[in-house]
Amino acid sequence: MRVTSMVLSVVALASASKLGSYHPTAATLPNCPSRPATPAEQRAIFNDFVNDFYVEKNTTKALLNHMTEDYIQHNPNVLSGRQSSVDFLATLVTPEGVNMTIIHNNFDNNTGYIHYRLDTLGAPEPTAIVDIFRFDGTCIVEHWDVIQLHKPSCGVADDGEFDLELLVFYIQEPFGSALDSQAFERFDRS
Repeated sequence: MRVTSMVLSVVALASASKLGSYHPTAATLPNCPSRPATPAEQRAIFNDFVNDFYVEKNTTKALLNHMTEDYIQHNPNVLSGRQSSVDFLATLVTPEGVNMTIIHNNFDNNTGYIHYRLDTLGAPEPTAIVDIFRFDGTCIVEHWDVIQLHKPSCGVADDGEFDLELLVFYIQEPFGSALDSQAFERFDRS
């Protein structure tokens, strides 16, 4: 009995001393506010964001966990700032109302992109979208998108090669050649 009490006391003291010196790891810290991150950590954070937003369709969770409050939004239909996007997407992206099929995604040099097909309940045609996110450390700080209806409303934009060149221009314009060139070779031309 005495030995058991002594062992329990030692275990309790050891546990208490470990708690006092506990330092959270990067995996237990929130992503925002931003902190320095390696390219591998940024890629993992981007993959978590993609899962939360595009697979689980939990846009609020994805934005609150991965985006700075003052992030810059380049889509002219949505105001900059995290809360503006949370409010805008909360009613548009629901598990029952949309299906997002990921075609390609990549992350390189602080920038992630995801190319996906968006099918919306009641919409006659799917939409092709490329979202581009720039990271600063562990947080998304900037967003661009390219949105195209499946069938153009006029006959001038139905040339697949032209569309691909236009997409490359819009993606590379803000980033230069930061995105790997193979990303565009994997682009589905069908």
